[in-house]
Amino acid sequence: MHVADQLWAEAFEVRIGAERVSPDAVFPDWSLLDRFGIVVTEPLGGLGASLLLQLAIAKFYSVRPDRRASMPVYPEIYLFHVGGPHGDFSYFDFWPPRKEVRVAASQPVSLLEAINAHGITRLAMPPGETGADSVLRTGPSTWAEQASAMERLRSCFAYAPNGHAVGGDVRISSRDPRVHENITASVTPLPGALAFRQELPSVTLPCWPDPSVAADGYRWADVVERRVDEVPQSVRGHVAEALAARLRSGELVEAYRRITTAEALACIAGGF
Repeated sequence: MHVADQLWAEAFEVRIGAERVSPDAVFPDWSLLDRFGIVVTEPLGGLGASLLLQLAIAKFYSVRPDRRASMPVYPEIYLFHVGGPHGDFSYFDFWPPRKEVRVAASQPVSLLEAINAHGITRLAMPPGETGADSVLRTGPSTWAEQASAMERLRSCFAYAPNGHAVGGDVRISSRDPRVHENITASVTPLPGALAFRQELPSVTLPCWPDPSVAADGYRWADVVERRVDEVPQSVRGHVAEALAARLRSGELVEAYRRITTAEALACIAGGF
């Protein structure tokens, strides 16, 4: 759970419209029970919301600081691979692996069921076609699934895999190298995992920010190595080039569009 020591709200600059605002404004009234979810529909596509995701992680810890050390816990974040898997995102501490959820493509009811089952309160999703009538008509009890989401979801955002959603009204930026680390590592995950495995015998475990033992580190490295072929190397190369261009100035910038829960449900109904 390295993000507990790595991510702080102060590392992010936020603008909503033309106004610079506090990072707290992105997720108003964040509570102890908030859970962030992100829907991903293409290889490494979730990196287009990397700053939104990491700000959510920072909020998870800031609302209860003892989660960072004295009562350590991994952030309550969940990634929904639709039609995937679309790459390993464990560098962001989607951990244990159950926090990356696989959902079949073109199964909107299954996706909404997964979002509800994991108690998501803040949701990010790529743009999609809305359903013909913007509601789900199939499944065991689709009205109940939609009602559950309408009551529980408190913030919804549309993001783009390239980091700049059309019509984005929320702009998040960061020059903090710690914020950039997990993004670049997710594009080329294997070198870091192999180096970590080699260092494990010499790691002073009490210095870790949680009760992990060496076996936990080996398990994580094994997962990264096992999943590396989920994304073709040609795609990784393209994403790496695009990320390098975005980081050339030292500042990473992303834009998202706030959407209503009804709009989010309409996109889910349209299928991914």
